[in-house]
Amino acid sequence: MTPEEYDKLNNYDKIIITAKLEDLNKFIKISKNVNGRAAVKRINDNTCLAFIKNQCKYHYDKVKLHYVWYEPKKNRDGDNVAFGAKFIQDAMVKAGVLDNDNLNNIVGFTHDFRYGKEYAVEIFIEERSKDKWKF
Repeated sequence: MTPEEYDKLNNYDKIIITAKLEDLNKFIKISKNVNGRAAVKRINDNTCLAFIKNQCKYHYDKVKLHYVWYEPKKNRDGDNVAFGAKFIQDAMVKAGVLDNDNLNNIVGFTHDFRYGKEYAVEIFIEERSKDKWKF
């Protein structure tokens, strides 16, 4: 989607995470050490959780998530970068934004990539049901 198309989305909220999340290749490399994998997962989950708790004030029943990933250079593969969605969706559950991150609650998602900025990700939360309530 273009930036203009995101602006036209109805019934959405936005979260911005201004941090570099581990990509899939690095996570696999670290996975050879179980303690290292757990530590990296915890660090990334907690990073996302802090941003989500600070910015998202609603609970949702069903959503479609639109991710816009910002990278300073094109040296990481998009599919590896998009692995960060795992940390974000797990943190959304921990924060109480979603009951679960399964297909009953997250009915779909998209990934777009922009280059030339610092590491960040914008998550547009598109409501797919009327069941939204404030914390």
